[in-house]
Amino acid sequence: MFINPFKKIKHSKLDVVEVKNLTFYYSGSSRPALENVNFGLAGGSVLLLVGVSGCGKTTLLRSIVGLVPKFYAGKYEGSVLLNGKNINEMDMPEISQYVGYLFQNPDNQLFSYTVERDLAFGLENLGVEKSEAIKRIDEIIQLLSLDGIRKKPIYELSDGQKQVVALAGILVLRPKLLVLDEPTSLLDPRTALSIINIVKMLKDKFGISAIIVEHRLELALEISDYIMVMAGGSVKMFDSTRQALRNRLQDYGVAVPPVISVQRELMCDPLELTVKDFVGRLHAR
Repeated sequence: MFINPFKKIKHSKLDVVEVKNLTFYYSGSSRPALENVNFGLAGGSVLLLVGVSGCGKTTLLRSIVGLVPKFYAGKYEGSVLLNGKNINEMDMPEISQYVGYLFQNPDNQLFSYTVERDLAFGLENLGVEKSEAIKRIDEIIQLLSLDGIRKKPIYELSDGQKQVVALAGILVLRPKLLVLDEPTSLLDPRTALSIINIVKMLKDKFGISAIIVEHRLELALEISDYIMVMAGGSVKMFDSTRQALRNRLQDYGVAVPPVISVQRELMCDPLELTVKDFVGRLHAR
């Protein structure tokens, strides 16, 4: 009998991630990549992080997964707390079991010849016993419907399949928080939506939290609880998704989906987050 790879996460009263007064200058730069960033994300929530290129999104994600300042040197002030623990007091193996980082390009985090071997890579590095590793791999392959490609070489996979495999390689470590940096940018709309639907399933079934950087807002709006807008290395807005969409995101270079623009002109309340739901409301009138 199949056993879910994640028990429904019981979150503590602490935020799954909390960033306090975070400022960071890359070595050799006189301009802060991050400046006095403060926010917290409740467990089981999805945050959509938006802003123009160079606003600090990627540096913030690197900070949340420990790459800043462990691998990117510079002047660092403030703190990042994962479930109340300072990330600078955690080593990378400990961090990787709490937060998983999905890159924009899956080729940057696929290391083995076949799908099955790639899923084993992180578990082997953590010293997980073989029987436990096999169990976790089988569970994730079933959860994400990867059985048909488990023996396939990575080079034979499509970009969409590679991204799902990269995500599976994170999920076998059973993180509580996913950090996704433009995970759909290389994918066609249909495949991109499948990645977003996986995140929705992980949130709804298992209480996993996520921070997503996504330029195509229409893909991620339906699963997001909050939107945070960044500009010039600082946070300009943090609000619930529907409330944030009523504000002038375009002032920060963020393109609002047409379905939202139309509803704002019509003064709809509440805003529907998808075309399907908006059309359904019109038909119901």
